[in-house]
Amino acid sequence: MNRQTPYILSLLLFISIAWAGCGTDDTDPQDTGMTGDVPVDSAEDIGPDTSDTGNDTSDAANDVDAGPSTLMPRLEFRSRQTSGCSGVGGCTDGVSVNVTSKRITKFSPDIQNDPISDLSDEDARMLIEEVLTESTIQKMDSSWDCGSSEPQNDRVYELEGRIADEFPARQVTQDITGCIEDDSAPDSTRVQEIRDTLLNLRSKYFDN
Repeated sequence: MNRQTPYILSLLLFISIAWAGCGTDDTDPQDTGMTGDVPVDSAEDIGPDTSDTGNDTSDAANDVDAGPSTLMPRLEFRSRQTSGCSGVGGCTDGVSVNVTSKRITKFSPDIQNDPISDLSDEDARMLIEEVLTESTIQKMDSSWDCGSSEPQNDRVYELEGRIADEFPARQVTQDITGCIEDDSAPDSTRVQEIRDTLLNLRSKYFDN
C-alpha cells in the first residue's frame, strides 16, 4: 500500500493539470466573440450622421421666396354715374390692381375694351405694404366710416376687393361716396389716399 501512494499522487496531479488546460481552451473563444461586436457599433454611429445631412438639404430647398402675396390680392376703385350715362364703355370710370397676377386695368366710359398692363414688382410690393394692409382689409370686410353716402352730382364712388381668407375668395364692395365728397368724415383721409395711389398708378401705366 505504501508503494502505491506516490503513483496515485502522480496520477491525480496529471489529471488536475489536464483539466485546467481544457478550461483555458473553452474561455479563449468566448473572449474572441466579444471583440467581434465593435464593428457593429461603429456602423450604427455612422448611420445617424448621414441622415442628418439629408434633412439639412431638404430644409434649405424649402426656403424659397414665393413672391408677393396678400389676403386681399385685388382692389378696385371706381366711380359711376347714377343717371344720364351714355359712355362707349359704360358708366364706370376707375382702376383695378391685382398683385397676384401683377396686372393693372383701366376703366373709362370713353374706352370700350378696358386696357390691361403688367404691374411692376416694385409697384406690386408698394401696394401690399401701403394699400392692401390689414387695416384696409378690415375696413373692406366691415365698412368705411364715411358718414352720409348720398350721391352728389349724380356720382357714386366705390371700393371693391377680393378677400382670400376662405375658398372661394369673397368679393366685397363698399360705398365710399361720403369719404370722397366730404373731407370731414372719419375715414376720408385714408380713403382718399387709397384713391390717389390707385389713380396715380393708372396715370403712370396708361396716360404717359
